[in-house]
Amino acid sequence: MNVAVVAFHMSGIERVSFSANGGPWVDVYEMQRNPQTGVWEYYVTLDPSTCADGRIEVRAIAWPTVGLPRVLQGPIAGAERLGEHSMVLWANADGSLQAQQRFVAANGSDTNDGRTATTPVRTIAKAAALISAAQGGNAGGGFINVAPGTYAWTGAGRDEFGATVPHPLTTERWLTVRRAPNTTGDVVFTSTNDGALRTRLLAVQGMRFDAAQPNRVGTEVGSSLWISHCDLRGTGRADTRQWIGTGFAAGGYMTQTRVSNSANGCNRGILVRDLHVESIGNDGFVQIPLVLNSTVRDIQKPAGTGFHPDVVQYMQNNAANPNQNVIIYGLKAFDCNSQGFFARPEPGIESSPWRDFALVNYFSEFNQGSPYFAQWMAPIDHLVIQNCSFVGELFIFRSSNGGSPLTYKNLAVRGSYFSRATTCAAALAAMSASGNHFGDGTPFGANTTVGDPRFVDPANNDYRPGPNSPLVNRLNEATVPTDSTLRVVEAPANIGSFEE
Repeated sequence: MNVAVVAFHMSGIERVSFSANGGPWVDVYEMQRNPQTGVWEYYVTLDPSTCADGRIEVRAIAWPTVGLPRVLQGPIAGAERLGEHSMVLWANADGSLQAQQRFVAANGSDTNDGRTATTPVRTIAKAAALISAAQGGNAGGGFINVAPGTYAWTGAGRDEFGATVPHPLTTERWLTVRRAPNTTGDVVFTSTNDGALRTRLLAVQGMRFDAAQPNRVGTEVGSSLWISHCDLRGTGRADTRQWIGTGFAAGGYMTQTRVSNSANGCNRGILVRDLHVESIGNDGFVQIPLVLNSTVRDIQKPAGTGFHPDVVQYMQNNAANPNQNVIIYGLKAFDCNSQGFFARPEPGIESSPWRDFALVNYFSEFNQGSPYFAQWMAPIDHLVIQNCSFVGELFIFRSSNGGSPLTYKNLAVRGSYFSRATTCAAALAAMSASGNHFGDGTPFGANTTVGDPRFVDPANNDYRPGPNSPLVNRLNEATVPTDSTLRVVEAPANIGSFEE
């Protein structure tokens, strides 16, 4: 198993250090492609067979070349969004930890024991209760294997006969609901109301949700949902359902998943990776601290709605909770009739600076003449914009968000393409900018150029720089390991988020 950290800093990252269960620190000095995630990141390999069965706490430290290190250790509950917590894994090489499995099928019966695919139960709630009972009252680490078919994600605390079954308890390990291994065909959930499962740590894998989502009633500190390898389909661009519902108080994780035909992509997440959002009416990503290798395609505001669509949005309405430690790495947005990147606290709380934002290998493409902007409207200390491309929109560093003047400190804007950009005096004074290209308007920073970027075929969404592009080989060093398509970057490198 590989354990990884994504880290950026305006001065560069010297190394990332890892330690398991208080053992010696292992230093990693370069980003490499993690074969488990496909992300270029700092990672180490942990062999569970060398560990005793049980809990493994992994701590990490990201060391910038200049500046204070960020220490990732401690409990996750309450620290999910900031990210400054340990990663907890569970080794079970000797099989001493409980990992019960139960099977569910559309033609099953809750009078069955659910132990095999030939004796499945009918409901997820019953399968969870059976796992919990078999594991001494805790369902964590268990697996519910669902056969292909169509189901309703409903009936919390009830079996198929309406009888009460206890809600499964999970404390530190996930209860996983997944498509049954070695089966073909879709597992489809078509309706929800009160949630089939009320448990603290729930993972769903390999299933399709049609106008339905795995939800839960009530909230619990640290309760999280992990959606992986799923297909989430709404009823239209005005469908405002939250794929990770408010019952999951800590938010959740979405990996290798598709969202389509709804208002929003993901707006309650902690981490998204390989999330592909298309045909939506409002926001792609809202308040997500870590976005990796994801896409947005086709944002169109539905008529008659009050939506204000954004590709990426960060807001703040509480002075005590400024946004911190945010990384957007490898996000691409195409055909979006919306605002691009949007960052803004509510007027009146500008005294709380946001800290530590990085946009790296970020690409957004908008219809020419779009009335929308990309806007930074927040007080910030340490913002990195590196090897990004903002095509067809105006990027604005605002002097105010409608309240007091904004404060800027430690801005780095490097190796990026802007169709158009304007910056206020405060942002410009705090900015280290170099190696950027501007389609038109007034450039800023050192080693800048202005003019047609000469993309290969913009009409067909091919925004690679052509052979005569002024973006080609403009950077003396490769400051990122790959471009936004994961092609390895070597010096001299291109401006923007695409190599040739």
